[in-house]
Parts: sequence; C-alpha cells; structure tokens
Amino acid sequence: MKSNLSWILALCLSGAGALAFGCGGSGSDEAGFSEVKTAGDAGQTEREDHDVPPPWDALPYEAVAADAVDPGPPYPIVLHHGFSGWKEINALGLHYFNGVAEDLIANGEPMVFETVVQPYDGTALRAEQLAPQIDEILRITGKSKVNIVAHSQGGLDSRYIISSLGYGDRVATLTTISTPHHGTALADALFDNVPGWTDPITDAIASVIGKSVLDVAGDADLRASLKAMTEDTMMTSFNPANIDSPEVKYFSYAGRSNDSDGIPDCNGSWFPDDTSKVDHIDALLSLTGSYLKDHGEYGGVNDGIVAVRSARWGMFMGCFPADHFDEIGQVNKTGPNPESGFDHKAFYRTVVSRIRERGY
Repeated sequence: MKSNLSWILALCLSGAGALAFGCGGSGSDEAGFSEVKTAGDAGQTEREDHDVPPPWDALPYEAVAADAVDPGPPYPIVLHHGFSGWKEINALGLHYFNGVAEDLIANGEPMVFETVVQPYDGTALRAEQLAPQIDEILRITGKSKVNIVAHSQGGLDSRYIISSLGYGDRVATLTTISTPHHGTALADALFDNVPGWTDPITDAIASVIGKSVLDVAGDADLRASLKAMTEDTMMTSFNPANIDSPEVKYFSYAGRSNDSDGIPDCNGSWFPDDTSKVDHIDALLSLTGSYLKDHGEYGGVNDGIVAVRSARWGMFMGCFPADHFDEIGQVNKTGPNPESGFDHKAFYRTVVSRIRERGY
C-alpha cells in the first residue's frame, strides 16, 4: 500500500502526472507568461515570454484612458491557479481553469484575468510573483480592487499578498476553492511528520519530475511548496502570520468525492450540500483520498487532495460533488459529469454571480 500511494502521490503532485491526468503542471514555458482576456478578445491569445515568472513587461492591450477610469465595482475577476499549476499547455490545448475564462466572458463578464506563478515553490515566493500582476491588472483597468478566485494553493498565495504584503486595500473579495487553509496530511506524508512514508514518496516524486527534491534548481522548489501545505506549517506559522484583513470579504467552497455523508462538514451558507449527488473519485486520487480521510487533524471527507474541514475559511459557501481535478474541469472536461451532475463552468458562473450580488 505504501508503495502504491507513493506513486499515486508522485503523479498527482508532479508535472508529469498533470500532463497525463490533469493534476497540474508547469509546461515547458508556461510559468513566464500570462494571458488577459476581455469581452473584446475572448477568442484571441497574446503572450509575453520571460525567462522568469512575472512581473509582466507588457500586456496585450493599452490601459483605459484616464478620463474613462471608474475605480469602483464591478471589479475584475482574477483566476489564480494552485500547486503544480499552469496557465496553458499549448501542445495539449489544456488550460488550468479549463474554459472558465471564455465561459465567463461569453456570459457577460467584462474582464477576466488568469495569473501565473511558479508551479512549485513556497507560498511567499508565489505571492511575491502574484502581487505585481494584481498591480498591473489595476493599472490597465483603472479599477481600485480585484476579486480573486483561487484554487488549491492559489488561495494561500492570495491570503499572503493580502495580509503579509499589504494588499487588503486592493482586493475586494477572495474566494478559495479546496484550498488547504489548515494544511493537508498528504503534504505531511512527504516529511518526517509521518515516519516511514517520507523517503519512498519523496523519491518517487523526484524520479517522476527528474529533479532532486532536496536540491532543486532555482526555478522550482517542490519541497518548499509541499512544506508550505503541511498541517504543522499552516497551523503554527502561516495562519497566525496571515490574519484576515477587515477590508476583504472571504468566501470558500470545497469539493467532495465518494462520500455523501459530509454533514456537518459540508453545510454552507449559500450552497447547501445535496447529499443525493455523489462523485466517484478519479482513479488517480482514490488512494490519496482514502489516506486523507483517515489521517491528519484536518482529514475526513475530501476531494482526493484537500479535506473539506481544511478548505473551510471565511464564509463557507458549501460543498459540491467533485474531486480536485473536476473542480477545474480536468482533464479537458467539457460538460456536466453524467454521474454527479457537476458542471465546472456553471459552478464558476455561480461563484462569480454571488460575488456580483454582493456588490463587488
């Protein structure tokens, strides 16, 4: 069992697994550019390439004229990816948020931005790469704030820029989706917190991505990325240092798989869990989901990577029947899941509409 789980984790938490199965992945050139979509260019892609991740040197369209600036709402929507995430993998035609930006624009959203940071690195460094992108989005739109919608580790990056980098006055709302706010026992399994598991899992990940986890290249630090998501780091270090800003509204959602008995974990404010809808977890996540259900202080009902109890933060909106891949429409899912009925594009439309209903 330990050997099997090591390889499952290796595939899920690595770029190679991402390309094949949609867990996440950097692509060879994707960390160094970002795409900006507006209602006028929904079908176009323009890019700026860099040797290192943002800040951007330029963006594909001019800033709004000074006399046209309206700093108030509706604020731009910023989609921010998670651990092992990417913006676009051209060879496979994969977008991390699969078709979400295009769908939001087609349904009337005027500005949707997708940001890019290092797929494998600590939260602080990823946040430092995210921050100047937020500044640039504000500059070119003339708005005073943004609404961030973040998946997985992306929610931690966003909390860091708000609380540690002082962006509380530039972020109106933060919505996190299956973000490990209290850590994930899967990350703990890669360290000495779980004796006997560390070496085989770490070695498996290293062999899959072709790097030494203990001595990674400067452009990626898998160990730092995973360490940032351990329960110990989140509870004793990150959360005490990143208290919620009173200027920002925080919302959270959580995916769940297999279980339909997530009460009370899954009850939310606006999105009560429909226990009649059951998602059978992706085969690649079945062992990690089983492990997470029975391990960790914040284990239990989960999406294969993050437990519902860990994903709850701010105003918890509720659960939906999906695993960690389904939440972003991977791999290349185009419509509702025939089993659970979950439609990732419709879900993000709902998320954004609830932000708008609150005046942001």
